[in-house]
Amino acid sequence: SESEERFRRAVESAPDGIFIQTGGNFAYLNPAARELFGASSSGDLIATPVIERFHPDLREIIRARIARLNEQRQTVPRLEETLLRLDGTSVEVEVSAAPFRYQSSDGALVFVRDITERKQAAAALEASEARYRKMIEHSPEMICVVTRGQVAYANPAFRKALCAGDDQAALADKEIDALVHDDHRRPFLNWLAAIPEVGVS
Repeated sequence: SESEERFRRAVESAPDGIFIQTGGNFAYLNPAARELFGASSSGDLIATPVIERFHPDLREIIRARIARLNEQRQTVPRLEETLLRLDGTSVEVEVSAAPFRYQSSDGALVFVRDITERKQAAAALEASEARYRKMIEHSPEMICVVTRGQVAYANPAFRKALCAGDDQAALADKEIDALVHDDHRRPFLNWLAAIPEVGVS
C-alpha cells in the first residue's frame, strides 16, 4: 500500500539504525543499522539471533526485553547497551523498541542510536572537571563557590584562612556576607551583585 511504501522510504532514509526482529531474529535492517552492525548486506544478519549481537553481560536483559516485546506486546524503555559488530568490535548504543507485526509474525521495531561520541564527550568532561577540581583543591589561593548568597564550596586555602580546617560542612550554606568584615560588607555585596551568575543584592 501507499502508506507502507511511505513508511519504508522513511525507515530506509533514517539516520539512526532501525531493525525489525521477529521470534528474536533479525527480519529487516535499514542501511544505517547494517552499517552500525558492520554488515555489507542485510543477508549477513537476517534470520540470525539479535541477542548474539549484544555484549554477553547484557544478554539476560536483552532476552527479557525481547520476551516483553514479542510475548507481552509491551514497549520497552530506552536503554544504553553495548552492540557487537560482525568484526567483533563494540559500539555504545541507545536502544528503544516497540511491538511490531511484520510479515504475519509478532516482533518489534527497534531503534538503535550510536552514542559513542556522546559517551566519549561525557568522559572527557568528567576528566576535565576532575582536573579542575584537583587544581582548585591544591591552589594556594582562597577560592569559594557562592550560590544564592551562600557558600556552596570552599577550597582548603579558604577554609584554612577561616580556621575551618578540613571541615567543609563548617562553611556550607553560610551566608557569604557573614564572612566579610562590617567595613567591607556593602562594597563586597555590591561587587557580588554585579556578577550576573550570582545575582545577589
